[in-house]
Amino acid sequence: MNLRVDLILGSERRSASVVSLRSLLRIAAFAVPAAVLVLCVVMALNNASLGGRIRTIEGLLANLEPKKQKARELRQQRIANEAVLAELEAWSHARIDWHRQLPALAAGVPALIQFQRLKIAQDLTLLNARSPARVFTLEIEGSATGESASPDVEALRAHLQDDPFFEPFTEASEVTRYDQDPQDRDKRIFRIFCTYAPREFL
Repeated sequence: MNLRVDLILGSERRSASVVSLRSLLRIAAFAVPAAVLVLCVVMALNNASLGGRIRTIEGLLANLEPKKQKARELRQQRIANEAVLAELEAWSHARIDWHRQLPALAAGVPALIQFQRLKIAQDLTLLNARSPARVFTLEIEGSATGESASPDVEALRAHLQDDPFFEPFTEASEVTRYDQDPQDRDKRIFRIFCTYAPREFL
């Protein structure tokens, strides 16, 4: 018969396990506050870093504000310049190159015709609600001499309407006066009125 006598009190017994509940509690009592402290330090550092970055960004924005204002001013100036340019281009499209028209007119004047007056005028009109245009007129007063006076005046009128140079520009030309000169029976006084096609502001 085998007898076993246990002489160790219950309070003196030790667990054979490497980790005991008491050691876990001691570790936890130290580790948890340490982790909380580390977390607080990390959050404080992050807040300080974020604060620094915010101040840096605010400084950059403050430096950019004058540039932003300058950009606004430049944009407004560009819009104004574009409006002026568009208006100038519209007027350029609506004009007539008289430095080309007048030499072409002179080239078609018969030898026995003399000009006393040449008048160029314009009116602003609306072709429709959105299409303003300039309408030019050319008025010639002069005299024709000799038996060919009437054919010469007609030839000049036709030149202003049917000549390849004038045809794209003019709508109509007509002789509005043809009379004998009171001071010279061999002369005829005439007036030719020529209407140009409307020139739109595009």
